[in-house]
Formats: sequence, C-alpha cells, structure tokens
Amino acid sequence: MYKVFSKIISVNFFLFVLFITTVYSQSSTYSTTVTLTDTDSDNIVSNSDVVTITATFSVSMAATPTLSLSGIVTNTEMTATDSASVWTFAWTVSTTVTSTTATVSGTDLSGNTYAGTDSITFTIDNILPTVTLTESDSDNILAHSDVVTFTANFSESMAL
Repeated sequence: MYKVFSKIISVNFFLFVLFITTVYSQSSTYSTTVTLTDTDSDNIVSNSDVVTITATFSVSMAATPTLSLSGIVTNTEMTATDSASVWTFAWTVSTTVTSTTATVSGTDLSGNTYAGTDSITFTIDNILPTVTLTESDSDNILAHSDVVTFTANFSESMAL
C-alpha cells in the first residue's frame, strides 16, 4: 500500500511541477500591451494647457515606464498610481512645435519590454484666431427702419 501511495504522490508532484513550469513559461513570453488615454477631448492643445496622459499596461510594470513627446521630451519618467499597471504624466504645454506624438516604453515584472506602437498625436495651436467684420449697409448711413446684417468671419472654427 505504501508503494502505490508513494507512486501516486510522485506522479501528482510531477504533474504539479509540469503545470507550474507551463504556466510560468506561458506568462513570461506574452506581449505586454498598453492603452493610452488623455484628458483633452480633441487633442488640440495650446501653451498653458495641462493634459494628463495615462498609460494602462496589460500587466504590472517592474520599473518606472517612460513617456516621450516627439520634439519635446524623450524618456521622461511617468508617475505611479495605486496600480502598478497604470501610470500617468502631467504635461503642461509649453512649446513652439505644432504637433507632437506621445509614446511610452517600459518593462514588466517578467522582464518583457513593451515594444508596441500605441500613441496619441496632439496638434498644438498657439496662433490666436483673427476676425473680419463686414456689414450689409453700403453707405454707412442708417435710417430708423434700416436693417443691417453684420457678419463675423474667423480664421478658424470657434467654440460656442
């Protein structure tokens, strides 16, 4: 009886080790993914705007992930949140470039480096809009019953 019981334990231990090895092997060879989001609704920003960029990785990260904004900063450390898979970067816009793309990089707990292409592109609009006013009265002399239409043409779309 002890011999049969001993073989069952040996087989079960072997299967357990095989299972753990397989799970570890699979978990350490997957690709880390990320979802990038930001607090600006249309990604058109101007100097002095503050935009928070959030990187949500598919797994916990081992070290501080970094963020790059093309033409502005390279490999700047992100800020930790309560989750080791969610990191943020608060960007106070101050630049002369007209467009930038945010990308991130990092390494997960298994040593896998994030090597994806997820990004967010921002348009930086630091040019103030101009306006041209016209009116429908040709001689600029108005009588009490005259109707005059004023038209404002802006150099870019205006928000209500």
